[in-house]
Amino acid sequence: MAAANELLVDLPRGPGVYLFFDASERLLYVGKSIRIRERVQSYFREDGGHSRRTSRLKLEIARIESVPCGSELEAMLLEGQLIRTRMPLYNVRGRRSRHYPFIRIIDQPWPRVEVTYEIQEGEGRYFGPFLGEHFVREILDALRPLFRWRSCFPLASRACFEHTTGRCSAPCVGAVAAEQYEAQIEELASLLAGLDDSPLRRLEDDMHRAAQALQFERAAILRDRLTLLRPWWERRRGMLSVIAELEILIVLPGVEKGTSVWLLVRRGRLVHTEATARPSRAKELETILFTALQSPPPSLAVQQNELDQINLLVAWLHRHRDDGCCVNLSGRSFDDSMSEAWRIARRYENALPENQADDLADIKER
Repeated sequence: MAAANELLVDLPRGPGVYLFFDASERLLYVGKSIRIRERVQSYFREDGGHSRRTSRLKLEIARIESVPCGSELEAMLLEGQLIRTRMPLYNVRGRRSRHYPFIRIIDQPWPRVEVTYEIQEGEGRYFGPFLGEHFVREILDALRPLFRWRSCFPLASRACFEHTTGRCSAPCVGAVAAEQYEAQIEELASLLAGLDDSPLRRLEDDMHRAAQALQFERAAILRDRLTLLRPWWERRRGMLSVIAELEILIVLPGVEKGTSVWLLVRRGRLVHTEATARPSRAKELETILFTALQSPPPSLAVQQNELDQINLLVAWLHRHRDDGCCVNLSGRSFDDSMSEAWRIARRYENALPENQADDLADIKER
């Protein structure tokens, strides 16, 4: 382990992210704090009451990097991103974070449908996330007779048992035209995206017709499918509605006196940050934000690597819902939004940055 004094040189006092490396430049740990220097110093205190894991970690630290951030929220989001992408050795909780399954429609001739935990650009369309693999497979099992996609890979040379049971349209033997198969897949995609529930309405009509024809066994099967699929689709549509409306501007105190941090969130994703907003830059900042709001918003389809960020933002917003630091951009004019944001920012103009306030309190105590 390098000398503690050498490692702590030049660490910032404000919020941000810190990274611990060993002698071979392997990333050991990523953490966040509203006071980076104070937090890192705590690792090297003799009376720190550290766990075995932390005691072992500090013996391996050879170098420390820090990334200053404008606010605790920004540090939280950056920490999560670094843990997901760089997989530090000691971030056990981050490495074991729950991964959610998605449904993928594979981009290929006669598209297939599968469950996946990995999202790869350009290899299909993804829908989800779902709460667990067992649930998503139940959903697909209920949808299969409606859309009858193939499961064979590569494309088989003869019809199989899935076709006999009505779960596959058998493109392998030309039992379905390419245009009809593609239309079925597109209808499935609209249902999975929460855009169109017409297949469920047709399923309900089939159930009523079966009951009227005294085909009670078939009616019961269709009823069970609807019992599973209808609540799932309503939740899916509701989730997309919440994400679509999650368009806010968060205004927080800046690290420098008289400044504020502005974070623009669109559809649950952080799309722009202004770390040192000052009233003197009002026109410039408003132009930047107006341009950002005019650009296309993030997709409603949530990717796996975006899910953690959305969860962090929603949890943070819930904890700070009474702090008066957020401007809801939905359903209001841009000028009204900016007026509200500057009203919040003016509350911070005469406030000392948090680390300076702590220093002043220490001096008074002495």
